[in-house]
Amino acid sequence: MSQESSQYAIMDYIHIEGNYYMHKTKVIVAKDNKIIYDGVVNIAAYIETNESFVDISWDDKEQEKFYQRYNGRYSNTDIEFDNGKLFIHAIDKEDSPICITIY
Repeated sequence: MSQESSQYAIMDYIHIEGNYYMHKTKVIVAKDNKIIYDGVVNIAAYIETNESFVDISWDDKEQEKFYQRYNGRYSNTDIEFDNGKLFIHAIDKEDSPICITIY
């Protein structure tokens, strides 16, 4: 996917009522087809000039494993929107592929 596709996905997510500002929502992280995190965190999705991103406020334990900011600018990150959910395909801090599902 391209940076433009990721930006459209974030825009679609933002347009759901209540998703524009920082909000608490359910997040699941999968790695190697196993759920490694299932919880509620603060999410903020933004679109700025030529850039869009999603900030996730992880608790201390997850801060050590996952990045706080994701966007489609990097070749290792794709962001998709489908059925009201945002899917972030990225890498964790160990450079392993993960999928973050934001509800």
